[in-house]
Amino acid sequence: MNESIFKGIAGIRKIGSRPKGVVIHNDGGSMTPSQYVTWLKQRYNNGESSKGFAHYYGNRDEMARVEDTYNAAWHTANYEGNQNYVGYEVCQSFSATDEEFLANEQAVFKQVAEDMIFWGLDVNRNTVRLHKEFSSTDCPHRSWALHGKSVNAVKDYFIEQIMKYIVAASTNNNTQNKVVQEVLAQGSKDKI
Repeated sequence: MNESIFKGIAGIRKIGSRPKGVVIHNDGGSMTPSQYVTWLKQRYNNGESSKGFAHYYGNRDEMARVEDTYNAAWHTANYEGNQNYVGYEVCQSFSATDEEFLANEQAVFKQVAEDMIFWGLDVNRNTVRLHKEFSSTDCPHRSWALHGKSVNAVKDYFIEQIMKYIVAASTNNNTQNKVVQEVLAQGSKDKI
């Protein structure tokens, strides 16, 4: 679902510029993407947008984009992260079982892969970031616990999973094959 709730309130990237990368968050809550859409509309209408929002909210059943990706979002508590990176919330980090949460992550990784192909971004540790790299936070707390408890371990897991969808896209869509191969070539050089 596409709901442009925030209308560039956090700022707009320069025309023609692409994001530097992505930040994958864990929501620290129990809501579904649909529930977030309703809640975020209330936050916007109440003048509370500065409390924070990401571009995407996803789980295994649905994906909601609540801000256009050419706009900034207040998702990292840091100007660089907010202005230059697109934020993705993996939903239900407090209510999902491990199996459900892993499926929620997979839905987000698939969306990230599609976006990174579209933007022509390499997939590496510079373009796939964690919230805790921008500000003092536990986010992404659930992914941290499941995938290694270190910045590089979690980022490497995210990169591996995103690349899985990029490879799948290259075998399923010949029109994207050249872009995908370029992304794969660059991403594999930067992955340790």
